[in-house]
Amino acid sequence: METQKTIVLLISMAETSQAFSIGIFLMLLNRKKKNSLLLLGMFLFVLGLSSLPDIINYFDKDFKLGIDFFVLVPALLYSYVDNLVILKKSNDIKIITRIGIVGVAISIVLNLFFPFNEESVVSVVYHFLYYFFVFVFIISVFVATYRRIKKNNKRLKNQYSSTENRDLLWVSLLLQFLLVYFLFGILEGFLDFIPELYEDVLIALWGLFFTFWASYHGLLQQVSKNLISESEKQEAETIFLENEKAIEEHKDIDRYKTILTSIEVLMEKEELYLNPDLTIVNVSEHINEHPRLISKVINTLNNENFNSFINRYRVEKAKTMLLNEESNHLNIEGIGNSAGFKSNSSFYTAFKKYQNSTPSKFIKTAKGA
Repeated sequence: METQKTIVLLISMAETSQAFSIGIFLMLLNRKKKNSLLLLGMFLFVLGLSSLPDIINYFDKDFKLGIDFFVLVPALLYSYVDNLVILKKSNDIKIITRIGIVGVAISIVLNLFFPFNEESVVSVVYHFLYYFFVFVFIISVFVATYRRIKKNNKRLKNQYSSTENRDLLWVSLLLQFLLVYFLFGILEGFLDFIPELYEDVLIALWGLFFTFWASYHGLLQQVSKNLISESEKQEAETIFLENEKAIEEHKDIDRYKTILTSIEVLMEKEELYLNPDLTIVNVSEHINEHPRLISKVINTLNNENFNSFINRYRVEKAKTMLLNEESNHLNIEGIGNSAGFKSNSSFYTAFKKYQNSTPSKFIKTAKGA
């Protein structure tokens, strides 16, 4: 039994030390710039702190370090996301962070003055109220973070032709990991059918995995900016209101169609979509129309965003190359890159979306026909 506990301890120590070391490294890496990597480092460091009480209590069962550091995790993750999104900065960060700090303080007070005692009604009530508060707070911040990412990704796709390592989808998955981790920690006392050893090993391995996973994707994450400034938005707002009203009244549909035709001609003749870093501003400069108007035209007439619009051209280019003998020297990934895709994964995703098939199956089907 002692051997099994030692294994759990070693995994927990590996999890905590990994979170500490990577967290400190990221904080030192960008301590002057105070950018997203600093916040990610703080997030991982606090995540490591949340496992520390279990390790200390293993060595000294009489000493209970009843500090709930995990309540700070969602606040730091929300701050990290807000630092990266191209949306207007949130006014809720300070409030959320303060609530998280208050949660840590309350956990300390409860541990010192009202340690959990099943025989004490006051102790049970206080701890129940605290954990209810923690549960509501964490779930609320996770939901707010997810909604912010979703809104940001929608705007990104109307401005960037490639959103890989920009869209924060990995953070959405991280939120799911953290939510399962959090709920499992709450419910582990009720999961009598799972041996305690397995519960501890599962939690420790889970933490070890997503600490590494978060740091890996955090280093790949690109900082994006809103390509249409707030001043430009205000300046163009009157134009858009007039255009939208005209479209509703079917008075200016020809204007939209003319702009769309200009964009399509530009794509077909100059093949701007071959540029993997193409943005809506690049298109705007070529046809001398406002980026927001271009986005509105594509959304209205094609019922798709800028990202999808450009990727359709890239897929068509890739299809031509896949069936062209002159491209035989290129593998499938090389063809995707030549068609304007930044990575193999983005190529396969777009190809399957528009062709309902992988590039390999497309070649076999075409040659079989």
